[in-house]
Amino acid sequence: MENQNQELDAEQENLKTIMQENLVRSKNIKDAINASEEERDRRIVLEKKAYQESNMLRIINENKAKVQEDEEQKRRELAHSVDNLTATDKNKKKLIESDLIHEVHKREQKRNSIDKGTTA
Repeated sequence: MENQNQELDAEQENLKTIMQENLVRSKNIKDAINASEEERDRRIVLEKKAYQESNMLRIINENKAKVQEDEEQKRRELAHSVDNLTATDKNKKKLIESDLIHEVHKREQKRNSIDKGTTA
């Protein structure tokens, strides 16, 4: 009888050990699943951020390219408009530029003479 009780006690201890091992195994599995889900969520957040940054950079680059295209178009139009000037208009333009250069030169001479103490 005592032998049977010892066997029952040993069997109960084995069952307790098996149950504890199963609980630990189950907890480890749950922890692994949770960690995997957290990692997946973290990866999704990082992918969304990267996608948003990529879109922002693409938009910025598109805007820069558009500004450059607009500036180039303005330069082409300006060059074309100068080419389309008549000979009289070109002559007037040269005269105006020459007058402006002459005015600037006179102002510089006057400024220099004032700086030196003589008046022109």
